[in-house]
Amino acid sequence: MKELTIEITDRCSLSCLFCSTKASKAGNIFISPDRVKEILADYPSFGSVRLSGGEPFENPSLKQILEVIKQQDRKC
Repeated sequence: MKELTIEITDRCSLSCLFCSTKASKAGNIFISPDRVKEILADYPSFGSVRLSGGEPFENPSLKQILEVIKQQDRKC
């Protein structure tokens, strides 16, 4: 099973020195549920999805994103 990682925001309340995405409190990128749907369509062979970025819980559309992943019959 392949796992697809989608960075759904660059916002995070922490300031970890080792952050690979350079996320910050000032982050203002939030991937929409529609964009997640497009990404999943581009990668149909991936059965599992990992949400990442800064802090995924900072994305106000997290619940809708999880619903999209579930509708696509993918694991998260």
